[in-house]
Amino acid sequence: MHKIKFGTSGFRGIVGDDFTKQSVQKIGYAICQILKEDKKMDKPVNVGFDNRFMGIFFAKWISEVFAFYGLKVRFFKNAVSTPLIAFETKNASLGVQITASHNYYYYNGIKVFIEFGRESDAFNKRIEKIANQIEFSKIRTLDFDKAEKQKLIILTDDLKPYCNSIASFVSCENIRKKNFKVLFNAFHGSSVECIKAVCEKIGIKNYEIMKSNVDPYFDYKVAAPYVHNVSDQIEKMKANNYDIGFAFDADGDRITILDKDGEAYDCNMISAVFFYYFIKNKDIKGNFVKNSALTGLIDKISDKFGLKTYNVKNGFKFIASALIKNKNMLMGAESNGIAIKQHLAYKDGLLPAIIMLDILSRENKSIKVIINDLKREMNYPCEVLELAYPLTKKKRAEIINKVFIEKKLPLTPNEIIQVSYTNGCKMIYKNGYWGVIRFSGTENVVRIFAEMKNKEECNKYIKIYEDFIGVNQKQS
Repeated sequence: MHKIKFGTSGFRGIVGDDFTKQSVQKIGYAICQILKEDKKMDKPVNVGFDNRFMGIFFAKWISEVFAFYGLKVRFFKNAVSTPLIAFETKNASLGVQITASHNYYYYNGIKVFIEFGRESDAFNKRIEKIANQIEFSKIRTLDFDKAEKQKLIILTDDLKPYCNSIASFVSCENIRKKNFKVLFNAFHGSSVECIKAVCEKIGIKNYEIMKSNVDPYFDYKVAAPYVHNVSDQIEKMKANNYDIGFAFDADGDRITILDKDGEAYDCNMISAVFFYYFIKNKDIKGNFVKNSALTGLIDKISDKFGLKTYNVKNGFKFIASALIKNKNMLMGAESNGIAIKQHLAYKDGLLPAIIMLDILSRENKSIKVIINDLKREMNYPCEVLELAYPLTKKKRAEIINKVFIEKKLPLTPNEIIQVSYTNGCKMIYKNGYWGVIRFSGTENVVRIFAEMKNKEECNKYIKIYEDFIGVNQKQS
């Protein structure tokens, strides 16, 4: 039997190998014991699932454990996004989502959210300890249908509180007046119901959702909105004159935004636009928290308005923790996700989409022009490029030895003036730009990042880093 081990974001494993009915119900048992010990059995647990293989079965199996040990369950009967489950912890003891996020199709997993919709290493370690000690044969369950009849499991499809929260950040009237033609890309994931509900709440009528059908193979791709995964969406946008496009990952917490010309933007430039927009146009000020691989444009904005930028380790749980613990925080971001503190301390793909529509309805400019104007105002021309490379055990060991033990550095055209190993290996150059080499906490890949003055420079440095650590096969 494999040991249960939580990673950067939840417990993930290969279905039928280390992710099984046994592992899921052990985690359920551990959660019950923790909540009983903490005297938090009075509030319900929200349980959801995405469109991965057997997701609803795993969700029901863990709910049967909860029901037997006296936890009431609010069970979302349709696949819903992870941010929705995180959001619902505002009125519950915790949330459990059956998902492996953007991992390959043969993975599944569990994300556990405590108060404020955040993940907690301390809580997850308690789960690990109990789950790895209990014998599966000793875990008791109550049949799902019986538990439902006894009202220990309540089926729900209520998305109203979540939709109301998103709508509170924007002018619904402005968005409706513009009547943008919008192309959403659900990537066969669980964001479909939330997209429909939010569009109805805002009054967005001229939209389409591509890849809204259930496909647990996710087109045999990494279930993430990476630029190389949305070429079909870009083609469709150009062919049908869409004004804007939004692509989400399999569980709806990551986003890529596409303009009408087919240009793709991750959360680097988008989070900077939001930060500036809230401060300058909506008079909402606050500090920003990010990891080491997000654009330095954020720091420039902070400096201009006398605010602070906090840097934390990779993993959105560290961003969430900083958002909650520190006063005067406005938002946080990584390259793949954005969190607005007033809404949720966890990243949400749908909220940035709606905020971007609000910005465009007010600015009467394209995304590209808005971003370029911001760069000029901050006197910081920049582009960020991120790529991932699958690893063998041998290659991973070689990189660890070369970069993190021997601490060798690549030869580059600009002088490296500072190196940090807090979050991978970050090299800061004399001209203010940077590069990062780090391992993923959720996939067996090494990631390479570069922020330079333009894309050509980014590609040049990425190639230097590739040659330095000996990788060239990019993740598909």
